[in-house]
Amino acid sequence: DVFAVLLCTLAMLGIVSAFVWGLVTAVEHFDFNKYKSSRKIDAIEEWLVRHGVKIKVDWSFVWDMFRGEVFDMLSSLLVFSEGVILTVLM
Repeated sequence: DVFAVLLCTLAMLGIVSAFVWGLVTAVEHFDFNKYKSSRKIDAIEEWLVRHGVKIKVDWSFVWDMFRGEVFDMLSSLLVFSEGVILTVLM
């Protein structure tokens, strides 16, 4: 039983890790330079500004807003890891 639980847990962690790694790799290797001077993106940006939408990201505001969710997720991850370790030790 312990081997099956450990195998399933490792498989799940492997799949999640592969997904995150693939996502990070795709973002890192994407060529954003071709969209840097796009007339269409500039037109959309101008249209948004004319209609009162200003897209400026203040990361400190984002962190303050989602800090609780991040810590809840980390807490859940810790509880999950604790459960896996206790399952393996049984």
